[in-house]
Order: sequence, then C-alpha cells, then structure tokens
Amino acid sequence: MVKNLPLHDIPSFLATEYDSLQLQEAVHLKEFYWKGHFMFLANKIKGIPFLTLSVLDVSGCTIPITDALLLLHLCPNLTLVALETIAQANRCDHWSDCPLELCEIPEVVLPQLQEMKITSNAPLLPLFERIQVGHSIHAIYLALDSEGMQDLCTALQALGCLPRVKTFRVQVCGNPDPSWEIVSLLRKFPSIRLLNHGE
Repeated sequence: MVKNLPLHDIPSFLATEYDSLQLQEAVHLKEFYWKGHFMFLANKIKGIPFLTLSVLDVSGCTIPITDALLLLHLCPNLTLVALETIAQANRCDHWSDCPLELCEIPEVVLPQLQEMKITSNAPLLPLFERIQVGHSIHAIYLALDSEGMQDLCTALQALGCLPRVKTFRVQVCGNPDPSWEIVSLLRKFPSIRLLNHGE
C-alpha cells in the first residue's frame, strides 16, 4: 500500500521536481493501493507496472472521468478495481496540464474484471460507455450522490455486464430517492441476486 504524506508533511528534500518513487523494477507487482492526492500519484509515482496489476485501488482523492479512463486503459489485466471519487473535470486536478477530451481516450477493455467499486459525484454514463468488461464480472458496488445517480440505468446498460452480475449494491449519499432507478434495474436485469441500496 502506498499512502502519500499530506502536502505540509512532505520533507523539503522530497519537495523537489526530482523526488519520486520509482517502481520500474517491481515487475511482479500485482496489487496497487493508493490513498491520497491524485496529483501526487500522477506526478510522483513513476514506472508503475500497470500491465501486471490485478488489483487497483485508488482512494482519498477526486479523479476526473478522463483520468480514470486513462488509468484503467493502462491496466487491462485487472480483476478488481476500486476508484474513489470520480468527479466532474472542473472539480479536480488532472493527470497532466493538458487534459484529454473523452473522444481522445481509447476504449477500456477489462476482460478479467470480476469486481468493480466506484464512488462518484458525477454521472457514470461517460465512464461506463467507454469500458468493456468480460464474462468474469460478478459484483458491482456503487456509492453515488444525486449527480452520480443521473441516468444510472442507461450507464449500466452501456457497461453491458448486468446480465452476468450477481451482486449489485448502490449506496446513495445525500437526498436523492433512488427507488424508481432501483425498480427499473430489477425489471431490466432479473439475474441480479442481491441488490442493496441504503445510506
């Protein structure tokens, strides 16, 4: 697990343009857990062996949809992904000074993905319509606010995996009433065995 220091706790010898954690030699790294500022991850952790990762867990930060897609595109062998928190681009820092447009991001293909955990303050349709998952996926856990709940059924249909998902959990943060979306999900995807929503 890598956890970044709060910015005020970074020693002066680390607070230079040359400080970084080099992971090029970690060729057998399978699981990567990050908690902290996304910009610190993007700019200070170098050489992450994305192709070998089966688990990617990024939390404690806000991630623009384009950066989330770019990150997932680099990790085609994931079996578990957890991203906290997806947000609108204007509410968070970007991976680079020249953020990409959605149309510039290649499609994300995750054929071995089994479990997805997403926290989002933004609608999921722009994320899910660019992700392709395989037949292994069996669980989706979502924590959403009112914006994240927008067009949830459409977003999940775009992801295209709900006929195979057995466990689906939606945690609703804030005041939206998700009942109509939940009923719609149950009608469209009868294969779901466990559907739970709550605060």
